[in-house]
Order: sequence, then C-alpha cells, then structure tokens
Amino acid sequence: MAVLRANDVGGWTKPAPRLYPHQWSWDSAFIAIGLAHLDPGRALGELEHLFEAQWTDGRVPHIVINWLLWCGLRAHGLELEAARLREANLALLARPEAHFAEYFEPFTAESLGSPNQSWTAAVKLDWLAAG
Repeated sequence: MAVLRANDVGGWTKPAPRLYPHQWSWDSAFIAIGLAHLDPGRALGELEHLFEAQWTDGRVPHIVINWLLWCGLRAHGLELEAARLREANLALLARPEAHFAEYFEPFTAESLGSPNQSWTAAVKLDWLAAG
C-alpha cells in the first residue's frame, strides 16, 4: 500500500514513475481492484480519472481494456453497445499505421508503444470471430 500511496499523483497512480510516468488503463484497473479493499472511494477515483480520457464513441484508450468492457457488455445483454464498441475498435485496428499497437494516444488515436503486441492481435482475432 505504501508504494501505491507514494505513486499517487492526485486522482490516479503512476504504475512506475520512471518507467511508466503516465496513467495506463491496464495498471489502473488492477490498482483499483487492490484499492477497493482498503479505500473504495480512492479506487473509484482511479477509474473515474481513467474514464475522463474516454473517447466520444465509448472507447477507453487501451484496446485490451476495451475487449474486457466488450465482454462485460455482452454478458449483461447489451449487445448493441458491445457491437458499437467492437466495430469502433476494429476500425481503429484496420488503419494501416495501427498494426497491433500496444496502446493508442487517447486524443489523436496515434499508435504508441510496441507495434506488434500479441494481446492486441488476440483481441482482434476474437472480435473478428464474433462478427
């Protein structure tokens, strides 16, 4: 808990201040899970800050988190919302410069990180199979 408190920058947590100085969807999700047991309000704040970067079409700027959201929407019978999220992300991944980007810049959709992430490829295959 001391590490999380030390890395708290007021509303969100830097996962590794020197290596990853920005908020990352994946890390924020796990940080929120841990915080929920000790400080539920702060856990909610972590996720609320993350969703401040949500795009107008519903995407949160990390493709794997979007896949988890898609699964959740489908599990709760929200097929229309799930289909919209799936299509928006497949369109993002269809761009020539996207490759299988590790993540995308939330405001410009620029492909960032490694261009060939296996989890992004696996998510795309799952979405294509569901179509």
